[in-house]
Amino acid sequence: MKWFEFSIEERNGEQEYTYDYLVKAKDMKEATEKARKAARGWYGKPDWTDNDGDEPYFSFLGGAIITQVDSVAETTKRAFTKRIVRRWTWTGWG
Repeated sequence: MKWFEFSIEERNGEQEYTYDYLVKAKDMKEATEKARKAARGWYGKPDWTDNDGDEPYFSFLGGAIITQVDSVAETTKRAFTKRIVRRWTWTGWG
């Protein structure tokens, strides 16, 4: 088993959010399936799915909320943690 990271992008009205995940999977295919399952089940069963792009979009609440998987990649637990801490650590203006 290897470590994989992915992001789910949520578009909720005019707001956009990104959520980062770390999962164990045997290969990229399984990691991508896990990522899509997470995005697909974000708010229960999606109203519809659009498969026109590289990654499908999942629509909820009549299109008010859209989720999509972004950037599935192999990583290490340490590299993922370091990147997340660096992203969310604010050191001030000085």
